[in-house]
Amino acid sequence: PTALASFHLIEVNEVYTNADGSIQYVELIARSALQTNLGPTHVEALNTDGTVTMMVFDFTASFPALDNGETILIATAGFQAVAGFAPDFVMASGSLISFPDGRVIFDRDGVGGPVDSVAYGDYTGTNSGFGLPAAALPCDGVHSLTRVSSSFPPNNAVDFAIRVNSPRRNDGSNTTLNPGIGADCNANGLSDSCDIAIGDSLDLNRNRIPDDCEDRGDFDGDGDVDLGDYRRLHD
Repeated sequence: PTALASFHLIEVNEVYTNADGSIQYVELIARSALQTNLGPTHVEALNTDGTVTMMVFDFTASFPALDNGETILIATAGFQAVAGFAPDFVMASGSLISFPDGRVIFDRDGVGGPVDSVAYGDYTGTNSGFGLPAAALPCDGVHSLTRVSSSFPPNNAVDFAIRVNSPRRNDGSNTTLNPGIGADCNANGLSDSCDIAIGDSLDLNRNRIPDDCEDRGDFDGDGDVDLGDYRRLHD
């Protein structure tokens, strides 16, 4: 039976980010027994047009137990403080997972195409073999992009939906993250950081406060409209 151990029947099951990208995770799920040979695989994330690739996590060894229906969880260091338990693997912080548009891939090292992939939002890069992009990745801290089916041939637009997040570690530990939305100056139910990230609000002066919540014309964020704002507008 050990000769059957592989990684070919593993899928991306859930992708999550909060508003500032400090808490992110990717959950993988096995669709058969003995999917433990993770050494020659990795998880990567692509930006909106697929031109920039970020290494989310590079597996370097086999995993002891990953049978049918079991999951493994890769998350940022900030995950544990909110979830109450550590993930199976820790990924680097810094918004490696692009949002609201992008692509996450479970891939083999070297040659060969992706084992599984989910493109989402207005992703415009290649997603050959996995259909149309799914809905945009939420950043409200409550919802995630979650697998709801495994169609054949694969189609991300059908196989993923927006659901309340539900990260699950390999040993079965699970929770629902609710880190709070933070500042919400326009009271739309999304954090200011999320509004800016998804493009619903502008932040021309880059002070992390939506411009529609500040005095109109105060582009340098000093509390008034003066020549400094004029210069910033024409930079």
